[in-house]
Amino acid sequence: MRGTPFALVLSAACSALPPAAEPKLADDVAFKDLAPSLPSSRADVPSEAMPRSVLAWEPHLAAGRSRARAEKRAIVVWFHAEWSVESKRLERDVLRDPAVQRLLAALVRVRIDVSEVAPENEGSMAEFSVGAVPTLIFLDAAGAERGRLTRGADATQVGALLRTALDAR
Repeated sequence: MRGTPFALVLSAACSALPPAAEPKLADDVAFKDLAPSLPSSRADVPSEAMPRSVLAWEPHLAAGRSRARAEKRAIVVWFHAEWSVESKRLERDVLRDPAVQRLLAALVRVRIDVSEVAPENEGSMAEFSVGAVPTLIFLDAAGAERGRLTRGADATQVGALLRTALDAR
């Protein structure tokens, strides 16, 4: 094989390998089994499959802070990405929970989409030291951080931190 181009050797070696096994999730669920329940974008979601939230989310942190200051309300900042399976699970299973919705209604809600690189979003991520999505950050009315959850949060955890932010008003 001496003198044979590397690409040719690599190609021959790869063609001799058995087909790759499908990637598995931690609980041994095939990704293809999970993917149909998590659409790639909101446009792919039939309205009956994913009920609309009645709560509006402010897309800009500065505007959310101004509103919270004027109204003397706590803030929840949600960093998410459209490509993040966990962000979609959080929205579908946790943030749409009726008990969580009732608590969220009392706060100023800021939703920062980091799906694409934008200077404003990068600044917000750096300010809060956000290294993963989804991340929920709970601020009291004075703007002090009262807690955060990164990935894997359930409705009970989110509800507890929402109450903490509300009680600190």
